[in-house]
Amino acid sequence: MPYATPDDFRTRAPHLGAVPELRLVALLIDATAIIDATLHDPSRVDLTVARSVACAMVRRALGDDADGTTDAPGARTIQQTAGPFAQTLTYANPTGELYVTAAERRALNPPTFAMFTIDLLPANVVPLRPKRFDEA
Repeated sequence: MPYATPDDFRTRAPHLGAVPELRLVALLIDATAIIDATLHDPSRVDLTVARSVACAMVRRALGDDADGTTDAPGARTIQQTAGPFAQTLTYANPTGELYVTAAERRALNPPTFAMFTIDLLPANVVPLRPKRFDEA
């Protein structure tokens, strides 16, 4: 069962509504498998975070221009010159890979803390009691 549904994805990326349903489901299932492999303890997964990460992974894989500021979706940098007519595009994810960013990995695996003590004295040793000044 994927962490996100196609409706979850379309809610987060309404401008990508033209993605075929079967492809979207396949990508969400793949994203779920990658998230499960990333988790330290799958039994403690936060479903809201996992849903958000799965949708973000699919958006990156589809080459989404999240803020809509470029004419080349998925382009990381665009260089243009006027003469003699040159244009260079560098894509952030040219092969459409599904991947988890460092920030997403931290969100999926929040740190866990534990407290413990270690008794350094063997069980048969009586700890020394400091002498008081009023004792002879």
